[in-house]
Amino acid sequence: MSHALQRPYLKPFVGPLDGHTVTTQVRTAAAAIGRVFLEHRTRAAERRRERRAVAQLRALDGRVLKDMGLDRTEIGSVVHGMGRDRTRRHCTDPRRR
Repeated sequence: MSHALQRPYLKPFVGPLDGHTVTTQVRTAAAAIGRVFLEHRTRAAERRRERRAVAQLRALDGRVLKDMGLDRTEIGSVVHGMGRDRTRRHCTDPRRR
């Protein structure tokens, strides 16, 4: 005699969604929740790294930033990836300064 026949309450319940068992539905939902949690954790870690980088760059002297080719006003956009294809608004030719 099988286990499910001895205890009818252990038989899988077929839910309203496409005839899948509730166990399958719960596992699918748990996997989706796990993916959302992992994505949230990854984004949070990335935000922490960005905040740390901004703080470190802001702590640098203006001359050091200039040597790196940055202006203090560009720190946030460069760290957050918005300055990838940045163009200078002022002249970078040293002869024209």
